[in-house]
Amino acid sequence: MSTKTYNGHKIEIEKNLEDDCIKLYHRITFPDGRIEIADLSPYNTNSADLVAAYIELGCPTRESIGSIAPLNGHDVRRLWIEKFANRPMPTV
Repeated sequence: MSTKTYNGHKIEIEKNLEDDCIKLYHRITFPDGRIEIADLSPYNTNSADLVAAYIELGCPTRESIGSIAPLNGHDVRRLWIEKFANRPMPTV
């Protein structure tokens, strides 16, 4: 498990090894102690920077963007540009 901290949020990315793939689970512990599993795709999202951007975006859900699937890296980057334009995405 990889653990990073961003603006008081603890970001944990857990790898679940399966027979044919690796699934990633993104756990966020908020400064108030609340824990949430991010609505991020378990595939190709092994980046604490991506989770930090997700946090800055207010932890959007698939429902909030009109999707039936978890958000992927492309979704987060698109939402970032829509909200923050040229501001660089966070790095952890």
